[in-house]
Amino acid sequence: MIISKCWNNFETVGVKLLNEQIAKLSGYNTSFPFSQPGIEGFVTLHNVKILQYNPPQVSVVNFLPPRFIVFGLENMDVSLMGNFIGSGGPFHVTGTVDGSLVAMTVALTVEFSSTEDGQMVVQVPNCSTIIGRSHFNINPEGPMGPLVKTMEGFINDGIRQRIPGMFCKKLKHLIEENSPRIFSRLTKTNFEDHFKGELTENTVIKKFIANFVKGLYVDNKNIAHPVVTNEYFETQQKGEIRYEDNAESTPFYPKPMVTRADSDRMMYFYGSDYLFNSLLYHAYQTNKLSIKWYPNTTTSFVLIPHGLPDFQFNGDAGAIKLSTRIITYVDDHGHQKQIMVSSSDGQADVQLYATNGRFSGDLKLSVQLHRTSLPGVDPSSIEQLTPLAKTFLGPQLSQGLKKGVPFPLNARSHNIGAPRAKDARRIHGTQDRLHHQ
Repeated sequence: MIISKCWNNFETVGVKLLNEQIAKLSGYNTSFPFSQPGIEGFVTLHNVKILQYNPPQVSVVNFLPPRFIVFGLENMDVSLMGNFIGSGGPFHVTGTVDGSLVAMTVALTVEFSSTEDGQMVVQVPNCSTIIGRSHFNINPEGPMGPLVKTMEGFINDGIRQRIPGMFCKKLKHLIEENSPRIFSRLTKTNFEDHFKGELTENTVIKKFIANFVKGLYVDNKNIAHPVVTNEYFETQQKGEIRYEDNAESTPFYPKPMVTRADSDRMMYFYGSDYLFNSLLYHAYQTNKLSIKWYPNTTTSFVLIPHGLPDFQFNGDAGAIKLSTRIITYVDDHGHQKQIMVSSSDGQADVQLYATNGRFSGDLKLSVQLHRTSLPGVDPSSIEQLTPLAKTFLGPQLSQGLKKGVPFPLNARSHNIGAPRAKDARRIHGTQDRLHHQ
């Protein structure tokens, strides 16, 4: 959600993007008829490009319900250069043209909507241009050049009438062609590259994390048209964390969230427990939650989930309830013999802190005996016989969680505070500025 009264930073970034693109515009083409006593023909301008661009002195952005945003750029100065062809009757003249547009104002109305496949569509239904003053110099070539030069005033009028349409057509193309590509970055965010750092030094946990994040991404397709009111611009996105090689959707849906319209921050990101539970569901379904460990040549441990993990917000933190089975094997003359199954009920308390662009947490595990083939082993002594949970699994995963995982949009935005769990269903984070990248 982007709040209108905290729009200054977004306006700065948006106008900067427009300014950079306007300064690079080229390839303007247009033609218009001319009529003088005894001569009628056409003037064609082509390969017109911007030589120098002075950004607007004033920029204005306004929300316009139900899904429009209006941009106003006032008092821009533009220097242009291009080629022209003049033809009529028996003559055909080529040459160059250069000139300037001074105190130009452009008003753009941008419309936002979503497609059936969840992508954002940006259209420019209206664009208007007002030019304070302009002048162009005609530089005709050939023996008919002096005759064409006498028509410079008339040609100036023609250029002045055509330039606004040329300019708006280019801006419309620029916005409509590039905006979907920009928004597509938000509809899918890959996680795998964000876990390249060292969360733990343990080889087993490294392997587990590498397998867990392989192909992991956020499916953030738009599930409805954006909402524009006089106070804010809001997108509604899926927020399902899943894997590339799994086409199955979750069998549950996110619960409705109540958001706030009043704010002292520029932007809010709202997320529900569906983000985490969709991740846990897909990881469970694709067997991403199992761990195998060989502490020595005769013993091995396998941890497998016993039921679907569940995430819930709890105050200012999140809690993942885990139920697992830890199977202990020993080498019995070349064969793996199962000697014990212990249950491990744990809870990963994810403290929702955004420190240096990372989410961090903690993990607590308790261990109970489920069954064993060893005589004399009872539940009271099981902790001494379960080093996987007691001395390895819990501490290693806890170490990784405490180091934290990176927030995937850090390169494009700046957090100002920790995300907060507002109730049992949602979390929100705030942004005070965006980075142009």
